[in-house]
Amino acid sequence: MKTKIQYKDGKKHGEGIRYYPDGTVEMKMQFKDGKKHGEGIRYYPDGAVKKKEQYKDGDLHGEVIAYYPDGEVHNKVQYKDGELISP
Repeated sequence: MKTKIQYKDGKKHGEGIRYYPDGTVEMKMQFKDGKKHGEGIRYYPDGAVKKKEQYKDGDLHGEVIAYYPDGEVHNKVQYKDGELISP
């Protein structure tokens, strides 16, 4: 399986999961009414967190944190309604 997504009324709704070819989780994303909404997490192939993102109605909204493979924070920024507000 490459992707697993929940649907409601024909739209993505709930948790969506994408997998690497070996079956480990590549990404988890929350959806509401067909749009990204809530937390999204991307993973390195070894399972370590690569990036955490927050979405609201399909737009980045909140903190986005990127991590090095060892877990150390690489970059942290803030978005509001899809617009970068702090580098």
